[in-house]
Amino acid sequence: MDALFHPLIAEATTFFRGALFAVEAELLVVVIEYDAKTVVDLVNSGSASLTNVGIVIADILYLLSCNNLDVSYVPKVANLAAHNLAQLSFSSSNDLFFLEDNPPSVDWLIKADAISELLVCLYECSFCEPGST
Repeated sequence: MDALFHPLIAEATTFFRGALFAVEAELLVVVIEYDAKTVVDLVNSGSASLTNVGIVIADILYLLSCNNLDVSYVPKVANLAAHNLAQLSFSSSNDLFFLEDNPPSVDWLIKADAISELLVCLYECSFCEPGST
């Protein structure tokens, strides 16, 4: 990506390219979590202006509407694996896509995230079932 982009345009373009990749790879995605709050807010507003970033937002809105996808804001600290993958991408001039194997530098973060999700689910479910302690 050219370094002459405004940061907001770069964030919106990155979001679009990630969502497009998920659709083209036929991944079963329902919600896209993203850590750029301004981009998420612009997408969730449902409208796009006739600015440079607005044109990218319009493309995102079209892609989401055609594929029944929702968008959610997640702070960087809540998704360290994605943040570290983004940092890893700075070391390459090519696009990086990982489908089955994770880079070792983030593999442990992905596993830790999965375990924490499971623990939260188990904790919440223990309050839902009758007779649970």
